[in-house]
Amino acid sequence: ISNDDQIEPNSPVGNAFLRNNGDGTFTNISDAMGTNVNSVCWGSVFFDANLDEELDIFTVASRNGTGTASSAYFEAGTGGASYTQPTTSGIYANDTSISYGNALGDIDNDGKPDVAVLNHLETINLWQNQTVTSNNYLKIKLEGTISNRDGIGSRIEVFANGKSQYRYTHCGESYLVQSSASEFVGVGSATAIDYVQVTWLSGLVDRIENVAANQQITIIEGSSPLSTNDVTLDDFVSVYPNPVNEILTISFTDLFNGNNKSVEFYNTIGAVVKQVELSEMTSAMDISEFASGVYFVKIKVDNRYAVQRIVKE
Repeated sequence: ISNDDQIEPNSPVGNAFLRNNGDGTFTNISDAMGTNVNSVCWGSVFFDANLDEELDIFTVASRNGTGTASSAYFEAGTGGASYTQPTTSGIYANDTSISYGNALGDIDNDGKPDVAVLNHLETINLWQNQTVTSNNYLKIKLEGTISNRDGIGSRIEVFANGKSQYRYTHCGESYLVQSSASEFVGVGSATAIDYVQVTWLSGLVDRIENVAANQQITIIEGSSPLSTNDVTLDDFVSVYPNPVNEILTISFTDLFNGNNKSVEFYNTIGAVVKQVELSEMTSAMDISEFASGVYFVKIKVDNRYAVQRIVKE
């Protein structure tokens, strides 16, 4: 799985597994991958059930009451080159419901993703992941300050065991589905992750390094900024006073003399409330018209960004 592929469940002849060719086109590889479900499929999720760094697939479908399984769980082989459907799994043996959506979460907070399934006439199915494994995991929750509150549309890169894995935060997945706000990443035998890097919709990039496995972390937009040259602005710009009543001062060191500089102010729901182009190394801005509360100051110098939190009294 290249992290850019897609399961297309809503096809009258069964599902399609669409491989991203990287040129704006897709190829249906469902037959080759062994992931055919010849039914009316409604929802699919990629998830790493056994935390082995390979993304498995769970697809739900509606059938005509034949008593056969309507949902399908496909376990990824090495490298995600093919999939198998284990006939001994609880999902395969017991799920004969007409189903329309499936969502991921972690009901027992053990780091292994569980699945909730929305059914037609029956109550929901809640599949608890009881996989016995020594593999490790990382759960990641995003908190946006500029892009949006939940970091929707962000790309997360997790680098461990010499390779990268990617996750994307979505607002809605498949039909009638919104999975947990936490992203699940299986990291196999790794007890520490080299780095976690988040690219937000705002263009900001946050990166944290040497992250211990088997925990949930929260990454706040702008809290660990990474510039294009691995140099952050925070050491070269001052924003004061904080808290502020009327006049806020932004001051740069001589390192950025002559560079293009600008500043944007955002409220807590991500709306821009003020934009200013800066020509001086030290600029005083009147923000007396701002209502009292918390704001985020996005400072841009050429292609570098920094975000600082201020309190308006």
